[in-house]
Amino acid sequence: MQMLQSGQLTINGRTMNFVYRLKGNRPTNGYTLIFGFHGGGGTTVEANNQQYNNHKNLYNNYLPDGSIWFTPRSC
Repeated sequence: MQMLQSGQLTINGRTMNFVYRLKGNRPTNGYTLIFGFHGGGGTTVEANNQQYNNHKNLYNNYLPDGSIWFTPRSC
């Protein structure tokens, strides 16, 4: 899907950047979806970018197999 490859979701003229990671093989009942929200909203662009970039991989070592880690960038 083009949206997943682009890392951007646009609805009603507003665009949100995101990253996602698949960990492990797809379980019989499907992946577990885990959202990773960072606290960068309401601050400078630089601070928001730093927190977003840090959060993208923050829990890589702790995610269970069979999961999707989805991290949107706050505005």
